[in-house]
Amino acid sequence: MSNESKKAGIGRRIARASLYIIPGYPIFRAFKSAKDAMGTGAKTVRDLTDEIDRQKPTSRHVRSYREALALRSADALPLKRIAQDCLNKKRVCLVFVTLCGLYVIWGVFGGDIFAVVNGMLGLCLPMLFAVKYEHRLWQMETGPRRPDEPLGNYRDFFRAQGALIRVFNPRIF
Repeated sequence: MSNESKKAGIGRRIARASLYIIPGYPIFRAFKSAKDAMGTGAKTVRDLTDEIDRQKPTSRHVRSYREALALRSADALPLKRIAQDCLNKKRVCLVFVTLCGLYVIWGVFGGDIFAVVNGMLGLCLPMLFAVKYEHRLWQMETGPRRPDEPLGNYRDFFRAQGALIRVFNPRIF
């Protein structure tokens, strides 16, 4: 780098730094930077949304139990193993639900609103996962009884008798 370009670079830096002496310029610059970032971020989100819309299938195909079994690859896990994995994951989720429920109860009786709110938030995600895993187990149990009917969705699962009991049952015995 030549001596002249070093001087020009230093001069530009000094000029740019001297702008920060002007009252309000740092705030103006921060807003301008935030505006530029939001503009490019919004464009990125728009592009990603368009890409996802292009990749979405136009029709939804609901498979029957027989079709789902036929589409399984040869090296797929056996159904018993999948069911056991779902059950184990559901049990872990129920442990977290229990701990968060106890935290909520402790917060209610202790008068700690922070504990109640955190406990309620902590209940949400593990409970959703417990429902997900129990739904899979329910599909694996009801599928062989109705092999040519479409696999049941969440609405069908919750309409079935004893769905909430199934969700909270850890099936230990």
